[in-house]
Amino acid sequence: MAKSLACQVHGYHWPRPRSLDDHHIYPLGMGGLDVRSNVVRVCPTGHRNIHAAIRALVAGGALSGTRREIMLARSGFEQWRAAGEPTVQAGFFQ
Repeated sequence: MAKSLACQVHGYHWPRPRSLDDHHIYPLGMGGLDVRSNVVRVCPTGHRNIHAAIRALVAGGALSGTRREIMLARSGFEQWRAAGEPTVQAGFFQ
């Protein structure tokens, strides 16, 4: 039986994702660690939306996205703030 691809943000949706990305809840570019407990599997759309929400949080802008996308973005943002807002890697917000 083939391994199912289920986005941890959207679950199954149409069109179903052909691939999944590893999203680091506390992003690597913001000082997060590359460990299993810091990773969720998301479709490319969810991944882009989470990062857009993180950028909005850092910039103090308006948030958009699903509740799950925003929740993951807030979680990463709060971890970054709790760590003293370490320097963000160049290009992370592009």
